[in-house]
Amino acid sequence: MTSRHRTLEDTDLDRSDRRLLENIRDYGWHVISVAGDRSAPAWSFSVGLGVTFDHPELIVVGLDITTMHAMISNAVAVIENGGPLQNHSLSSEVLEGYSCYFRDVHANWYRPFLGYASWFYRGGDFGCLQCFWPDNQQRFPWDNGFDATCRELQPFLYEPDRSKALADRWLVAQSNS
Repeated sequence: MTSRHRTLEDTDLDRSDRRLLENIRDYGWHVISVAGDRSAPAWSFSVGLGVTFDHPELIVVGLDITTMHAMISNAVAVIENGGPLQNHSLSSEVLEGYSCYFRDVHANWYRPFLGYASWFYRGGDFGCLQCFWPDNQQRFPWDNGFDATCRELQPFLYEPDRSKALADRWLVAQSNS
């Protein structure tokens, strides 16, 4: 019988696949980071939280990779300590000095943004939360007065409609790579 997620027993694994699966086995989760460029900012996401903690995966977009990895790590610590993060929840424990807001990611965005997680779960049968970070005034991208220079760094992956999600720059960058 095939597992609902990938395992180290799978026979079609390459070196990167094995590393991801070993990290999930040893630590309970793994972070994938996708480098940004002029056309689209970087993003990072977790893989393995659904199996280890029965919790949605996490994605952060638009900051430097080191910061996003630390944010996911901090969020996992919240989850490990019994504080599940949920749709429309706020946490001050993810990014020092700021509260972050979580929204469910629509499944339309799994393939373009969470490809390795889709591979791990053998399809789209998993949940994911986008972690939104605020501007220096603690406003979020949907708030009036949000810093316009930060607005283009975070797509609205909770929106199923491409035009409302404002994710074109990431999709165009991927199609050009």
